[in-house]
Amino acid sequence: PAAKASVSRRRLALESLEERQLLAISWIGPTTGVQQWGNTANWSEGRLPTSSDDVVIDAESLTVVVDGAFAAARSLSCAAQIQILSGFFDVYGGVSTIDGALTMSEGATLTVSGADTSLTVNGATTVDGADLRANNGADLLLPNLTSYSGRSGRHSLQASGAGSVLDLSHVTAFSGGTSDEIYVTASSGGKVDL
Repeated sequence: PAAKASVSRRRLALESLEERQLLAISWIGPTTGVQQWGNTANWSEGRLPTSSDDVVIDAESLTVVVDGAFAAARSLSCAAQIQILSGFFDVYGGVSTIDGALTMSEGATLTVSGADTSLTVNGATTVDGADLRANNGADLLLPNLTSYSGRSGRHSLQASGAGSVLDLSHVTAFSGGTSDEIYVTASSGGKVDL
């Protein structure tokens, strides 16, 4: 007689886990006036946000200043005004918004990088000789930027990498000094909307 194969059956059970969210680092500093991004006492974790942090600033009467530093966030949800006077401000992932005003000065750079990354500035937007960059599939959307001015030197407005979009479609005037150069560049599948 032939041997019978033994088959054992087990029931597979799935267990529901709690909902998981990325940890956010929140603004806990003063909620009015002008305050520095680079002051660790202003942040819930007692340190500056990094490229892996989801940043929340929910104080509408606040102006946060980035001056001569490197500021980074994975994503940003900001009700406050942001002033980037000099240095770099980089956003690396997710959907981000600045609902307050954005003011950028010469020597400042705003970069949004990564597929499925976007930054929309809903507030009044003033860019005076700063660099704007959308890289590696990111969207930088500035619906309230109506003019771009440069003072002196070389300025870069760029979208680099497949799917990257720098939306300057509401800009109606570009101006600069006699020694000013403004480079508008779309490369490697990026797009600058003018």
